[in-house]
Amino acid sequence: MWYLLQHKPNKQNIALENLKRQGFETFYPLLENTRRTNARFKKSFSPLFPGYIFVFFNIEDSGWIKIKYTIGVSRIVSFNSVPSQVPVDIILALQQKYNRSNKLFSAKNIKTGVNTKILKGPLSGFVGKIEEYDAKSRIKILLEFMGNQKRISINVDKTDLIYGD
Repeated sequence: MWYLLQHKPNKQNIALENLKRQGFETFYPLLENTRRTNARFKKSFSPLFPGYIFVFFNIEDSGWIKIKYTIGVSRIVSFNSVPSQVPVDIILALQQKYNRSNKLFSAKNIKTGVNTKILKGPLSGFVGKIEEYDAKSRIKILLEFMGNQKRISINVDKTDLIYGD
């Protein structure tokens, strides 16, 4: 199950590295920020949930206790001294919006020719091939529908997709 832990201030990278070294799966989603510095635009990444890291472990296995003593970790979010589970649906929904480096998918990350599955809306469950995307965060997908191919256009920001399946 997934749990939430709080890391020490500015120690997220140390905590993530130490958790990974101990064999724990972590999820630390980041948001891309673009700001103008002088005449140039500069990209940076900030955490979606500042101060917190999601970690996967089995509470039945006593090995999770070492998380409390991991360098960079402040505490495991708990209620009545029992770690509080994060619903799997929330983690899956977040992970579908992020790539393997935990950075938010954007139209810039989407490549043409890749299959994608629509998870939400009137076309949920359909699988199609991405044909193109534009600067307005819209992608054009070629769907197989009732024996015919149909080209549709959807807004990436308002639709849940499984990218690359």
